Amino acid sequence: MSKGDMGDSDSSRPEFYDISTPTPSTIEETKHFVISLDSPEGAKRKAQLNFMHSIFIACPHTSSEPKDFGIHMLGRAKEHTELAPRQRATFFSHYKLWETISKNQADAVICEDDAILVESRSIDTSTLPQDGITLLGGCIRTTGAWNRGKTEFVDNLKFLDIVKNFKPGINIIDYDKFRWTNCLAYFLPWKMAGHLVEDVRRILDDGKGFRPVDIWLGKHIWMKYLHYPNMFIDMNDSVTQVNSPKGHQKADFYICEYMRRAAADQSIRLSKRGSSSLLA
Repeated sequence: MSKGDMGDSDSSRPEFYDISTPTPSTIEETKHFVISLDSPEGAKRKAQLNFMHSIFIACPHTSSEPKDFGIHMLGRAKEHTELAPRQRATFFSHYKLWETISKNQADAVICEDDAILVESRSIDTSTLPQDGITLLGGCIRTTGAWNRGKTEFVDNLKFLDIVKNFKPGINIIDYDKFRWTNCLAYFLPWKMAGHLVEDVRRILDDGKGFRPVDIWLGKHIWMKYLHYPNMFIDMNDSVTQVNSPKGHQKADFYICEYMRRAAADQSIRLSKRGSSSLLA
């Protein structure tokens, strides 16, 4: 392990260090950053990463919150819940990394620390669009009310119809048909990173609140594209650190675990995660 810009133990500066895995992947056309929380779960996840990457920890301590980052959380993570500090730390981590990417003027792939590369789906990320962010791992969701997602999007297998119509490669996200959640992995052009930073600072100046980072990116339509199939899946044994609803993990082909169960209940066999095709 070679260390770069390491913050002191009592420092609030972001912490970086480079890790070379035993089996270097083929995705090194673009720098890959992994966002992680300084926690036992974060340490367990980082030990399982299977691609070349640099770790980014913006909050050095498990109990710490970002200093001098005066955001208040909205939605499910609103301030009167215990979820707010973790969501605030997560948003801050993405924001500080956006600042770094913009300053360095170098495109990057940003991953959560439970991301696993599906090696057979590796692409040259330097060829991805520059006029928007491209999702490389996550899950699609209903455009309607979240609490009606099961009946309006899952039980009727609407999600499956949408995914079946994705073409290999770049797809424009049609927010009239679906939303997405989970910032498992995305490609961020450096110029877009600068726009994100400007937008966050403007909202902070206006004193307005923020939703969790994935919801915020989707609501403001910064995430313009998704790549199909997804390059990254989440780890089988990772435990949510931001209290995501049960069954919303273990996604592949942009379909999460409880959607896969809904398909199985209607005798539709989906391939195991990491396979080359959606249907078994």
